[in-house]
Amino acid sequence: MLSDIIKGLIAVIRGDNSTIYFQMLSHDFKQLEIQRLKQESVKRPGKIRKYSGSDGETEKFRLLLFISTLVAEANIRKKIAESLIETYFTSDD
Repeated sequence: MLSDIIKGLIAVIRGDNSTIYFQMLSHDFKQLEIQRLKQESVKRPGKIRKYSGSDGETEKFRLLLFISTLVAEANIRKKIAESLIETYFTSDD
């Protein structure tokens, strides 16, 4: 993925309008981040389970809170990436 970023930056230096390219790249990074977060969330329930109460509802609630935190983090990263792309890679036309 780093090579894709460099390829896009080289195109920008040459004067190409790479807005769509970086939007697609942002989408790809978002999908990779979501996959990574899903894999991480699969690993976490075991850790959460040992601290949960005796009932299953507490465990489900904690898992729901953890997943919502991961989704919020992914959204924040997406907003930052979109802001950076808009700031540095869009023309003022």
